[in-house]
Amino acid sequence: MAACSVEELLAKAEQDEAEKLRSVTVHKELDLEFDVGNLLACDKNRIESRDLGGQRRDDFLQSLARDNTQLLVNEIWKQPTERVEEAIVAKLPEPTTPLPREKPPPKRKPPTKWEQFAKLKGIQKKKKTNLVWDENAKEWKRRWGYQRARDDTKDWLVEVPETADPNEDQFAKRVKAKKERVAKNELNRLRNIARAQKIKVPGVGLTPVAQQSKDDLSRAVSVAKHSTASVGMFQDRLPKEKPPKNTGKRRKFGPLIGDFSSERQKQLELLKIMDSKRPKLDITKAVNKQMREEDREEAAASARRERESLEESLAPVCKCQIFKMQRIYMHSHEHFEVFTTVLAPQGRYRYRAGAEKMVVVHSYRPHWPDELELSLGDVILVLSKHEEERWFGRRQHGQQGYFPASCVMELSQQKSLQTGGVGFLELDPDWRLKVWMCQPLLI
Repeated sequence: MAACSVEELLAKAEQDEAEKLRSVTVHKELDLEFDVGNLLACDKNRIESRDLGGQRRDDFLQSLARDNTQLLVNEIWKQPTERVEEAIVAKLPEPTTPLPREKPPPKRKPPTKWEQFAKLKGIQKKKKTNLVWDENAKEWKRRWGYQRARDDTKDWLVEVPETADPNEDQFAKRVKAKKERVAKNELNRLRNIARAQKIKVPGVGLTPVAQQSKDDLSRAVSVAKHSTASVGMFQDRLPKEKPPKNTGKRRKFGPLIGDFSSERQKQLELLKIMDSKRPKLDITKAVNKQMREEDREEAAASARRERESLEESLAPVCKCQIFKMQRIYMHSHEHFEVFTTVLAPQGRYRYRAGAEKMVVVHSYRPHWPDELELSLGDVILVLSKHEEERWFGRRQHGQQGYFPASCVMELSQQKSLQTGGVGFLELDPDWRLKVWMCQPLLI
């Protein structure tokens, strides 16, 4: 009985194993079409409707999928094989069935200006070898990076220069110089990326260095001069100072390849100007100049009329110099202007002013952004008189701009205030004109 039971168990095990490992040979009425490159098998055999409608539908579909997969595996192993690391692999051929993409293929990048120029001139890209001969090691080494040729950072002995500090660590100095080179290369890399993406790169300015060269010093002097309110217009040069280099506008060269319509238009405009006898007229500039001249003439005429009317009205009453001071008060968001007429009798006066300091005798409101507002009693330091009726000066608070010359008068011209009473003029530290009156004298 025991022997029969063992035989039955072995037979049952063999039957189960045979069920699991079914035959690899599958018979079809029509052969399948294979695309081994895409691992694709197309079955064109007819399927009966009764196989799909009964309760054994799932079993039929599983059996059909198993048979077709077995045929595809059999076709794969018909391809050439090779052994790779104790495994046998089959080489798949190129796919023949085009499959649809989920997304459209990427567009080809347009060639850069250098690529277009190189193609036009026939310049071919040459790959630089990474290995160079090292004379010290007598072998080929990498050009850069780890274990590169001529690596001076691995030297155990470094010569101290004659001009260097004997107590300075030359090894630490060499390591610091390497870190600075790496940081500089990284900065240049980021600048190139920003320039390629057309992003404005901020300026670095003047970086502090241990020893400044002549170029660094000249650049620092140029930056310091242009940091003033006048952008270095009135800064005098030092003795034996040379003019700065590379201070003009950079030329923008046109492209060597591509569309030359803009260059052609510029050349035609230049030839048109050269051919015409009349110079090109800038209408905007001419209109602005004419408007400025009319404003100056109007301001000078109004100041002259005001002066004449004031002199005529006070001539029979007073024979002394008259100063008109204006104060503006603000209350409840309303402005009140108070005009005070001070009769300065013939008396002594004093002032702390140079030859170029002017006192404002007529107020002036600016009509242009570059003009200066003048108030009666202000003192203006004249910086430039390059125009006859329009000067450039600075107020006590640092404001600079142009103003009419008819609205100011030199302090040295106040000699009309002759001695005859107890009164004098004085300039306070804020450049405001103070009128000190002790005993007014009316005639």
